[in-house]
Amino acid sequence: MPSGKGRRSFKRLVVLAMAVSLICFTYGVLLSLNNLPVDRASDKLVGWHHERVADERCALLFFGLPKHLKDISLPSIRKYITKANPNCDIYAHTYSVVSVSNKRNGEESSPIHPEDIYSLTKEHAIDSEADFLIAHNLSYYRNLFPYEEPWVYPTSMDNMIKQWHSISQVWKLMEASEVDYHRVGLFRLDVLFVHEISITRREDVAVVPNFLKSGGMNDRMFYGRRDHAEVWATKRFDLAQSYIDRYQDRGLHSEKFMEFLMRKIPVEEKPICFHRVRGTGKIKKDCSLGFFNDLKTSIFGYSI
Repeated sequence: MPSGKGRRSFKRLVVLAMAVSLICFTYGVLLSLNNLPVDRASDKLVGWHHERVADERCALLFFGLPKHLKDISLPSIRKYITKANPNCDIYAHTYSVVSVSNKRNGEESSPIHPEDIYSLTKEHAIDSEADFLIAHNLSYYRNLFPYEEPWVYPTSMDNMIKQWHSISQVWKLMEASEVDYHRVGLFRLDVLFVHEISITRREDVAVVPNFLKSGGMNDRMFYGRRDHAEVWATKRFDLAQSYIDRYQDRGLHSEKFMEFLMRKIPVEEKPICFHRVRGTGKIKKDCSLGFFNDLKTSIFGYSI
């Protein structure tokens, strides 16, 4: 008969062997899934069943600040956005700022490299802070600050208006090409994409993500028909006062305003997921693809 000490050692070995077997099984399942596109399961959720359209011109428009673009965002853009839309033309707009500070994001003089967008596309535009201030009266928008929301005055409002300007400017850049694009996607530069997003499916509805709606509609990404995209990209400044006239007690809150802006357009909110990248390099996890997809992404990473 084995001694008490021997029996305990044997039990430990059995438990250890079972744990190793479970780990190996899980890793094998994930490894087999990794041979498929990362989003094969979620792709069905964002419309894989729709027919892809090969003969329609399309454009991918990127806006905002390129925070850690080269080492974090760009590899995911290439893997999940441009590779999924290989026939689309690419345009980008950003600002000529070299650092960013935002206490809410934990950023303090975090470096920004606007020239990094050259690695994404040759069709780009870069505005200075002076260009932006000439175009927009920040005092007017600060007076519309939504104090009931968890925003920081005046930074949150200023950043929203800068985002709006960047979106409108990249749209103008696309328009200047005089190409008759049928479908357009608009994406932030400062995010980590974690699954494929194809904009070339035959859908009449406009598509936005279904996360972080804040009582309205997600304002971070869009794709769909050009006429729908034009409203999303260019009508914000035109309709801001109309929104305030109707909802004077709200202030100008981004997600709530977007719901108002797109109210006459058929919009489908789909389970699309991506995470914001801070100037520090920290990734702010904003959504989930589900346990197994999140686990697979965490093990295999996002690099190509």
